[in-house]
Amino acid sequence: MIGVNVDPTYPEAAPPTNSLRDLGIRWVRLVSRDDPKVHLYVEECTNEGLAVLSVVARESNGYMMPGATVHQIGNEPDVNSPSSWTRTPAEYHEDWRIYRETYPDLMMIAAGLASGNSGWLQQVWRISPLAGCSGVAVHPYAKTPLQARDLVASYKPIVGYNIPIWVTEWNNKKEEVQYFTSLMQNANVMATIWFPWTSIQNNTLQGLRENDDLRRLLCA
Repeated sequence: MIGVNVDPTYPEAAPPTNSLRDLGIRWVRLVSRDDPKVHLYVEECTNEGLAVLSVVARESNGYMMPGATVHQIGNEPDVNSPSSWTRTPAEYHEDWRIYRETYPDLMMIAAGLASGNSGWLQQVWRISPLAGCSGVAVHPYAKTPLQARDLVASYKPIVGYNIPIWVTEWNNKKEEVQYFTSLMQNANVMATIWFPWTSIQNNTLQGLRENDDLRRLLCA
């Protein structure tokens, strides 16, 4: 299913939920924040029938968003960047244990991995498989569609073929968009969630808000 990363703390990055629904978008992904604007947006998504993926990122300070459909624990722990919550495999394994034991009934997926190297997650799994893990999130930036497909495939032998892969951030050239989504669908990826909705969220990446053609291609 197709989704998009939003940020309700900025009006421009919080598209009307009925407009997203009309486009054919079924998921929104946002950072878990104890902020009235974020709470309201999650409620609006739920009322519109959109699923919400809430990311427990560095900025969350441990906060878990009530009402979210799925919770992603951590963000890009396998790289160092301004948007990453960088963790060693052992640190991340312990983070997961704490969240899983504290919230045993919530659906959780593992952090969005951005290094393009499955070795970091392999080290996590060598400690032990993540208990109650409903998926593994991947961010295949700077990858062609074929390279992204191969990256997704590289994670499956590590976590097992019964745990789905989620692409929770991606951004490709316009001419690659339909091929990318087709390959991800064939690879049984749970969702492909575009980043960002608007360039206000990241001025180096093309946003859907500013590009009519891109929206049509993504939601075709």
